[in-house]
Amino acid sequence: MNNNTLPMKKLVQIIFACCLILCSCEKEARSPLEQIQAGAPVVTDQAASVTEISVVLYGYVNPQYLMMGGECGFIISTSPSPSLNNGKKFSSNEIDLNGRYSVALTNLSSSTKYYFKSYVTSGTSYLEGEAKGFTTKSVRA
Repeated sequence: MNNNTLPMKKLVQIIFACCLILCSCEKEARSPLEQIQAGAPVVTDQAASVTEISVVLYGYVNPQYLMMGGECGFIISTSPSPSLNNGKKFSSNEIDLNGRYSVALTNLSSSTKYYFKSYVTSGTSYLEGEAKGFTTKSVRA
């Protein structure tokens, strides 16, 4: 074996091992705001203030999608895959400078699992975020 090949093989093995380590590292999940800043059109954030009959839903929208007269909001359903066919659409009028918006819902059923996802319309485009869920609280005896 040539003396020059041994160091080259070691170098290739080290580079390969480094690549494996880097590729196997799990990426940290980005916050909804970071996703919007990275160019996502709409992101479903969270459900908060859940009671027996109400909830406040939060999402983020990329402001460029609203410049053309777009609309944002949520679709809510008892189906794990909320859609316009099996759920109700609620639009939001309150959007902050970061693109965060919310919708407060009332008259929900207690002890019920609901699913929701954010949406944005822009021109003829209709885009949706991922579906998330929450369960309303039980009525206290």
